Amino acid sequence: EENDIHLLLEIRRFRNAGFSLNEVDTLLHTGDYDDIKEMLSNRIKDLDYEIMQKKAILDSMVKIMDDLNTLKENIDLVEVCDSPSILCIDKSHSNLSDYPELFLRWQENMPAVHIAPFFTKKSSVEVFENVSFGFAVPLELAEPLGLFGTPYSRVIESTKCVTIIAHSHGENFLSGSSIDHALEYCVQNNLKLKDDPWGLTIGSFLKDNKAFRFHRIYLPIK
Repeated sequence: EENDIHLLLEIRRFRNAGFSLNEVDTLLHTGDYDDIKEMLSNRIKDLDYEIMQKKAILDSMVKIMDDLNTLKENIDLVEVCDSPSILCIDKSHSNLSDYPELFLRWQENMPAVHIAPFFTKKSSVEVFENVSFGFAVPLELAEPLGLFGTPYSRVIESTKCVTIIAHSHGENFLSGSSIDHALEYCVQNNLKLKDDPWGLTIGSFLKDNKAFRFHRIYLPIK
């Protein structure tokens, strides 16, 4: 009976570490010295990745909460800042359905991976068209999360930007008034756009049966 208790405790010890029942059987009964070392080493690597992933998700949730806490004060507030460096995929320029496993990897790492709006700017006048959505992840997380090398992905390096929180509601995405406000700021301060703007979706909530969405938009300037 005492041996049974010890066996159950040993099983529980390895199960709590994330091993399957078959792996536990190998660890306790059938594995040789090298087998045990390899299994433990692989599990340590897996746990390191899981902890890193959870930490990235936690940091993202804290940032979202910070944005929500200051949302009312910061709506339509235009600032100049350095944008984060990101790895991104614009779905309008890609066919992610051809790579379902990679597409799933981006989804599984949300909210460390953000939903991201992308804009194109006509070369002659500073107006926006063809707003599309895709994914973006902080560049420092792209490699640890296994997202580098995704087809159609590209890096956007940190650069000086005008930034504003844009909002949308109901069926309409990204009211142009917020973007226009940022463009007016650029004109008033003699700032020129140097690249296509992009953003990170903060989140949404329901009000009067309509979904209100909020997005941090970055307008690269020179």
